[in-house]
Amino acid sequence: MFEDISDWVTNVGHPGYANAAVDELFSNWTVSTMFAEAAKGKMSPEDALSAADTEVRRVFDKWRDAGRI
Repeated sequence: MFEDISDWVTNVGHPGYANAAVDELFSNWTVSTMFAEAAKGKMSPEDALSAADTEVRRVFDKWRDAGRI
């Protein structure tokens, strides 16, 4: 069933590399939450994107400051 899995999946962080920041954002469902908030009408798509952007920048800054990325 999964013989061709490498043909249709990719690593977290693609097209870049996985790192501590990407792992945190993936673990916290940041992108999924962005889409869910907009889809449920809790936020406009623009506001959901802005909130996710703020979170992504915060997480990347934290890990850059820690010297991990």
